[in-house]
Amino acid sequence: MRGLALALMVMGTVVLADVAVTLLWQEPLSAFAQRSRQGALEGELRRIALPDPPRTGDQRSRLAALARSLGRGQREGEPLGRLVVPAIGVVEGT
Repeated sequence: MRGLALALMVMGTVVLADVAVTLLWQEPLSAFAQRSRQGALEGELRRIALPDPPRTGDQRSRLAALARSLGRGQREGEPLGRLVVPAIGVVEGT
């Protein structure tokens, strides 16, 4: 009976620690999975050769040509490029 009580206390402590980490930081298992997948995608992005934008024509035609070239041969889930969004201060602490 004491073993069961000890096991329940340990499990309760682990659950409380998980709740505290989730509230103060983020959900740890999802964060680990996301970081792992993001690292794999960054490695793939480094390996692919992104085309140089055409130097002729207006901006609209250059963007259309780039979009066509990026769409060729890409499979679902593969990286196309990197989006960089500056912090805009909508959410506190970002």
